[in-house]
Amino acid sequence: MMTYVHSKSRQNRPQRPTEYFVEFDALRNEIRKVEIYQDGRFGYATQEKNTPGTELGLLPAPPFSEILKIPDLESWQITAAEFDAIWKKALQGK
Repeated sequence: MMTYVHSKSRQNRPQRPTEYFVEFDALRNEIRKVEIYQDGRFGYATQEKNTPGTELGLLPAPPFSEILKIPDLESWQITAAEFDAIWKKALQGK
């Protein structure tokens, strides 16, 4: 079963993404990821391809309950359709 998470950074660092969208498999491995920067740029990654600077995590993510405790992020779960919509935007670069 896939899980989808949208996170927003609580810090304002122009060189770092401000939003993250991640698709996780049942073992909490990242399958696809989208990063959005303050200037509107998108980065994305899969196991086969990625934009420069965006990569999948090498280790399984912690459980969602632990992600919620990360102080610099506001996170919530989203649907597969919501993830797919942002994924399409990232692939188009908009």
